[in-house]
Amino acid sequence: MTDGSPQRGCLRCHGRAPWQDEVPGSAWTVALVGLPNVGKTSLFNALTGQFQHTGNWPGKTVMYHVGRVEGPQGAVFVVDLPGLYSLDPLSPEERLTQDQLTFYPFDAVVHVVDASHLARDLYLMAQLLELGLPMLVALNMWDVASREGIHIHLERFSRLLGVPVIPTVARKEEGVASLRDALLTRLPGLQPGRPPRYPQRIEEAVGYIQTLLAPYLEEWPDSRLRGLSLRLLEGHLHLLEAMLPHPEARVLTDQVAALREEYTSSWEEDPALVVADARYGWAEGLLRSVVTYHQRQRFRLTRAVDRFVTHKWLGLTIFFLVMLWVSTCSASKPSGRVRPSNWISNRRAGIPTEKLEARTTGSSSA
Repeated sequence: MTDGSPQRGCLRCHGRAPWQDEVPGSAWTVALVGLPNVGKTSLFNALTGQFQHTGNWPGKTVMYHVGRVEGPQGAVFVVDLPGLYSLDPLSPEERLTQDQLTFYPFDAVVHVVDASHLARDLYLMAQLLELGLPMLVALNMWDVASREGIHIHLERFSRLLGVPVIPTVARKEEGVASLRDALLTRLPGLQPGRPPRYPQRIEEAVGYIQTLLAPYLEEWPDSRLRGLSLRLLEGHLHLLEAMLPHPEARVLTDQVAALREEYTSSWEEDPALVVADARYGWAEGLLRSVVTYHQRQRFRLTRAVDRFVTHKWLGLTIFFLVMLWVSTCSASKPSGRVRPSNWISNRRAGIPTEKLEARTTGSSSA
């Protein structure tokens, strides 16, 4: 498994991530990524079982989890990164995950999505595809989607993304064996997926930034350079300062900032908004292509009851019987017991319960 795998390392000033101390230098390493509450950690536990280590990121209260998937030809190490909604970080956890995916050379990304709410996962999926890393998609909560009448065309979905798509139910460990097998056997030949394509003016700007970056990041493949160039065009210029020495970063930052300004003045639009709008359009089109919604078969008992009570003749009979029962109950002689409402009122007024029951009993005898 380890033959031909890339050397473990990172970019310039970032040093080693804490999880790298748990991973041999030549081992295959996969990042587990997804929105919060999609069952990512449950899937991590099902994949790695007892072969896992937990720790804290330096200077943070955020925990990291590293586990390994054992195979006959070696192990694949899985890093469970903190959940995030997009690669535009709004919290320290999201910033940490963005930095890990940008600065550390994972061999692949496993994107865990909620199959029952696929639409909200697709924006992050577009950004992960843009990173230029090999990727697999784990469609978790597949059973919930089926109950909700949601059918996802797996082959079409995989073909459009250009990556394997595997349905899973992590809490029942369904589909976990298929995902584990994919990591152990398909990882060496796994390729980056098909990211969204943007308007020509955006692609030209991305291509220009890519030519600026190429001399400084010669070891990066074109797919990763394109993803980083797109991030810079969106305005994430701090990435350059973290990746390159100060003078080089300053020069590139000024060049990209000038390009952004020229783009905004020429087209009268923010390139970040154009890219975001294109991602949402890509997600909407993908959703229409791969998802079919069926009528959910719920509340069958309610439908059966409705069939009787709304019947032309039987419904009237049921109505009169219910009204007769209500009238009979209303006309019946009240018992000598104290009504609960009166008991509560009298308790609040301070009247002892024993006196109240004696008074009620005496009135009934009279």
